[in-house]
Amino acid sequence: MDLFTDDDEINITDYEECDDEKEYIEKEEELDITELRKLVKIERRRANAACTELEKERAASATAAEETMAMILRLQNEKSLIEMEANQYRILAEKKQLHDQEVIRSLQWFVLRHSSERALLEDQLISCRRKLKHFGNKDEKEECEEFEEDYSSLNLSFEDAIENVLYSSLDINLLNEK
Repeated sequence: MDLFTDDDEINITDYEECDDEKEYIEKEEELDITELRKLVKIERRRANAACTELEKERAASATAAEETMAMILRLQNEKSLIEMEANQYRILAEKKQLHDQEVIRSLQWFVLRHSSERALLEDQLISCRRKLKHFGNKDEKEECEEFEEDYSSLNLSFEDAIENVLYSSLDINLLNEK
């Protein structure tokens, strides 16, 4: 006798099919879980790569900012040095100008004093000539003319001396600048 009836056969077949489906579903789930794990690993790698790239970019921008600040500080330092040097040259030029003005005033005073002394001496010379002409003889007149020639050459050499003093003063100022 048959222990199993047809209904039982269907139930067993259904049960076997159910078992097969469960295995298939479990295998599929295992495959899905494995694939999902693979996808998660890939995404983590991508995220880590993106984080690494982001850190590199941050480091590069920090380095660029530091270099920029260093350059700004260097340029500010150079600017202040140039300004200090310009101020020193300005002060030196002002002092030189004052010195030159003092030299010019001194030379003008010297020339004025010399001119007044010369005028006084010329007046005395004219007075002496008159006296000499009035009292003197011919030999003394010739000596007077020789004295006049010596005096005129002395006058020319004095003007040359003033020019030499003026030029030497300028030369000394130029040497002090160097």
